[in-house]
Amino acid sequence: MPRLVRVLPAAVLLATLRPTSVLGDHGGPLRDAPMSPLTLALMVGGAVLAVGILAVIIVRAMTGKAEE
Repeated sequence: MPRLVRVLPAAVLLATLRPTSVLGDHGGPLRDAPMSPLTLALMVGGAVLAVGILAVIIVRAMTGKAEE
């Protein structure tokens, strides 16, 4: 039993390291990204914020009190 305890962490480590070396290089269209990931994240964040503000404005306009 003690030998299995020593071998098991090494087996788990080898099993996790092998796929990462294969997944490290993306071929084809993912190789040269057209935009920085940070720039893309900032643009998507700004778009989500704008849509959220627009949704709040629309909901407030639709639920506003009717003039008497």
